[in-house]
Amino acid sequence: MDTIDNFLDAMFAPYPASTRLTDAKAELRAMMEDAYADALASGMTHNEAVGRVITDFGNLQEIAPVLGIADDLTAAEKAPQPEAAPAPAGTEGAG
Repeated sequence: MDTIDNFLDAMFAPYPASTRLTDAKAELRAMMEDAYADALASGMTHNEAVGRVITDFGNLQEIAPVLGIADDLTAAEKAPQPEAAPAPAGTEGAG
């Protein structure tokens, strides 16, 4: 299930770590693993099953209400983002 784990890591990466989001990620992983097993049982190949699961669960904004994290995602998106640190002196235009 490395593909699903990697997908989940990327899906949750933009959001600050919290207990609620960690729990939601674990719940979503379980939902995706169940859907994957069902897809395999229906005769799909591994790649077809993974593709189906990612298609079905691939939009965190859509699944957030089911997971109970819609407010958490909205708050994280509205939070001010830290500005990038200025480049060290003497490195402008380098590279």
